[in-house]
Amino acid sequence: MNGMMISSRARSTASFISITSFLVSVYFCWTLSSKPIEQPFLHATLLATAISCFNLAIISGWIGFRINGGLIVTACAALFTLLLGFRMGHYRYNMFAATFAWTAWIGLIFARSRNRLDQLYVLRTERVEE
Repeated sequence: MNGMMISSRARSTASFISITSFLVSVYFCWTLSSKPIEQPFLHATLLATAISCFNLAIISGWIGFRINGGLIVTACAALFTLLLGFRMGHYRYNMFAATFAWTAWIGLIFARSRNRLDQLYVLRTERVEE
């Protein structure tokens, strides 16, 4: 039964991955958005890749920080992407906010099922103790 709960080491690793990937994505997006565009296709591809890396931060945020942290990471990624689109004047990058919603939905389903399993584990250990 011990395998049902996520260990604190796994949660701290997921939290570290979430924070690191969020900061790396913010850095690359901000750096790429401030550089002059010499090769438009390469620039757009790199920027789209950096924005897509927010999905890793979101899903690991749901795993590491649970529901409240997952919501905060999702909201920060969506707001940053929207602000990036406004800053650059290219509103096509705002479509990535829709992928953040799907990723957050998957994280929410995972968090709910994990909470349900955690509650079942606690209930079973209480029954064994009686």
